[in-house]
Amino acid sequence: MPNPRSDSTRSQEEALRGLVLSDPEEGWRRFWKEYGAFARSLIRKYGFSPQDSEEVFQELGIRLLKNDTSALRSWDPERCSLRGFLAVVTSSVCVDFARSKFHKSSKLRSDYASANEIALALAVDPAPSPAERLERILQVERLQRWLSEWSKEGTLRDRDQLILEAHIAGMTNLEIQEVAGVPKEEVANRLHRLKERLISRVRSINSPLEG
Repeated sequence: MPNPRSDSTRSQEEALRGLVLSDPEEGWRRFWKEYGAFARSLIRKYGFSPQDSEEVFQELGIRLLKNDTSALRSWDPERCSLRGFLAVVTSSVCVDFARSKFHKSSKLRSDYASANEIALALAVDPAPSPAERLERILQVERLQRWLSEWSKEGTLRDRDQLILEAHIAGMTNLEIQEVAGVPKEEVANRLHRLKERLISRVRSINSPLEG
């Protein structure tokens, strides 16, 4: 399936990464001018306080700088857009922050979740209470780990993993089209099929433990 991102857009994204690596001061200034508002909008979806949201945003910057900008260096422009890459990294930082702030002394529940929990984690509507938002974050963390494991097993294609990760990060179907290179008319259908497959997989994992 051809990626709808134009060659010029991809070239601009790669040029921006090149500028960040060659001239960090100017490169990061342009990077955050282009993508800062987008990253902040994703962070707000997790329901953090304004102070915590700012802390998460600062942590995102640190994550991107870590190990000589290894995350940005590893970004593959053939797999997704720079915006899509940032969405996945931002989601990971949000989950890590929530765990460290609210769950330092809490023992996580079993890694096996119910199909209903996975359906909740895949729903990006805001949870109605702080407690439910925190539980949603834990569910998303488990889901992200499973996606990574299944991708390594070869049972989940990279692009399908990216579509689900972008959806979990709160991106709209139109944004996912840009991120994953899937025409907009296919995004909803792909998400529906992926959700059903994921829930079925979770049920198969759980079934030996039930009863």
